Amino acid sequence: YGDMIQANPREPYGYNNRASINTRLEQYDAAMADYERAIELDDEYPAPHMGRANILFRRGDYAGASAAYDRASRITARQYNTPNGVYAGKCSARAAARIDFDEARRLCDRAVRNTQNSAWALTARGFMYVMQGNLEAAARDYAHAVERDQYYAPALYGRGAVAIRQGRQAEGEADMSRALEMDRQQVEYYANAGLRP
Repeated sequence: YGDMIQANPREPYGYNNRASINTRLEQYDAAMADYERAIELDDEYPAPHMGRANILFRRGDYAGASAAYDRASRITARQYNTPNGVYAGKCSARAAARIDFDEARRLCDRAVRNTQNSAWALTARGFMYVMQGNLEAAARDYAHAVERDQYYAPALYGRGAVAIRQGRQAEGEADMSRALEMDRQQVEYYANAGLRP
C-alpha cells in the first residue's frame, strides 16, 4: 500500500488498508498512526474509526474504544446502515469498561439478531455476560457460537473460561488450549479485556 499512498497521499484509503495489515501483524503503533492520518484526511470515512477502536480496545483503553465505535456508528448511521460489527464493538467496549450494561446488552442483542446468531456476535454477547457476572447466559451464548462455527477461536476460548469458572476444569482447559492454538490474536482480544477463568 506504500505505492498507493505515494500516488494518492491525500486519499484515506491507502492509509486505512495499510493500517489493517499492520493491525493483523500486531504493529499497533504504525497502524494507529495510519488510522489517525486517514481520519485527518476524511473524518466521515468510518473504517479508520472502527480500526482505531479495535486498537484502543486491544490496548486496554475501553472508554476510548467505546467513543471511537460510537463515532463510527454515528457516521455509518448517516451514510447507510450501521455494520453489525460496530454494534458488537460498542457492546464489548462497554462491557470491558464495566459501564452501561443495559446499553451493552441492547447493542449485542441487535448484533445477534441482525446476523441471525452469528458466532462472532454471540461471542461478543457472551463476553458481555461474563463481565456482568451472568455465567449461565454466557455459557449458553458461547455454546451456541461454537455450534455455529467450531473454528471461531474466541467462542471456544470463552466456552472454556466459563466452564472453568463453573467447576469443569479439564473441559475448560481443553477448550482454551485448542482456541489459543487456532488463533492467539483473536483470543487475546477478549482475554486481555478480562475474559479469564
